[in-house]
Amino acid sequence: MKTCQLLVLSCLLAGALALPSTLQDQEGRHKTGKLSAEKPKFDGMKPHLDGMKKPASDDKKTALLGDTGTPSVRSGAVSCGSHVITEGSSAVIESPNYPSNYNSYAYCAYSFTTDTGKELQMNCETFELEGDEGDQGDEDEGDQWCEFDWLRVNDVMYCGTRGPSAVGGSRLDIVFFSDESVVEKGYRCTVTVVEPTVLPAGSQLGCGTSRLARGKYTITDGDGDYSNNVDCYYQLYADQAGDQLSVTCSQFDVEDSWKCGGDWLSLNGIRYCSTSGPSDVAAIDRMSFHWHTDSSEVRPGFGCTVTVGETPPPSDTCACGQVNRASRIVGGEETEANEYPWQAAIYRIDRDLTFCGGTVINSLYVLTSARCTARSSASDIQVQLRKHLTGQDDNEIRFNVAQIKVHPNNDWTHQYDFALLKLATAGPRSTDMVAQI
Repeated sequence: MKTCQLLVLSCLLAGALALPSTLQDQEGRHKTGKLSAEKPKFDGMKPHLDGMKKPASDDKKTALLGDTGTPSVRSGAVSCGSHVITEGSSAVIESPNYPSNYNSYAYCAYSFTTDTGKELQMNCETFELEGDEGDQGDEDEGDQWCEFDWLRVNDVMYCGTRGPSAVGGSRLDIVFFSDESVVEKGYRCTVTVVEPTVLPAGSQLGCGTSRLARGKYTITDGDGDYSNNVDCYYQLYADQAGDQLSVTCSQFDVEDSWKCGGDWLSLNGIRYCSTSGPSDVAAIDRMSFHWHTDSSEVRPGFGCTVTVGETPPPSDTCACGQVNRASRIVGGEETEANEYPWQAAIYRIDRDLTFCGGTVINSLYVLTSARCTARSSASDIQVQLRKHLTGQDDNEIRFNVAQIKVHPNNDWTHQYDFALLKLATAGPRSTDMVAQI
């Protein structure tokens, strides 16, 4: 029964979390020009973003670049899209207009693979993106939220001046996004083919990218109390495709802060602090950590065990649409049209862009991420059903949105990251859509 309940819940949330959730209007700042205006003072409470909205600009908004336009690249840099890197070759990616500042409303998605059986590694010689204001208006803390401009590499977000270094894997999925304000120099990074190194079981994992054989590994902040001002990124990959990685922290004592805004360990984007660390958290093929400390209190830290092994077979006894296919998780097979008809696409009207996902829960409501609705009104977005490929017309059904209902406890740290979209007209019920397959 417990397995059934978990699978039903995962089906409900899959649509809300499946697509990038930070591609949205960003109007949480008041900045102009190079945009060095004074930040709001921290008064002991988190500033509410609605209170810092940027005045409307008289300038016409720049169209999205990348997938809807080709970025301006120098000789030797590749364009947005999919690329296969062969033995002895490499690829350079640059932000639009590099080495000049990139545009507002830029978007570019890359996908890199190699046919050599080896790994890809990415290093950035230049990385200057807009950094966020941080949890207390402190510039040193500002690169952690990545709310505004960002580069995402295999699900890890980078912004400010803290860019990727020796990030690798058999596949690199990279997305660049900039919002309506603050433009910086951008990035220039190189992707190369490297010989894969598999760490033996029993090793202690360090910052960076690691490929793991089956067995147990340890990951820790070090001996004694941890240090201040640390940012350590881990990207872990199972050596055998389809294997499961799971992590449990037997020791976890990290600074207790409001919404984990001080010191924290994030696991696949979920932050942990105080004495509540990850326990039996699992993922297929890969897993990412980010260990961050600020300049104040230090504590004993964490000690965790990462276990790599064969993925348990999915249950075929729960009546939740179809059998859960492990190959669908990350980098798997392409989904067939209408295979998951209860999933919805969230569409931004003014940008002509599908940017988030949702799940039909009844004829009037679609569940999505609160981040997909931040600083958007109901008239800004539509819900699309029966959408298959974002780059083409699939004869999808479109519905206007009458109301956005965000979870009352949601805040800018993205706790309680849920929102309901009430459709202007009734659509198919989720049970009707499931019955079609």
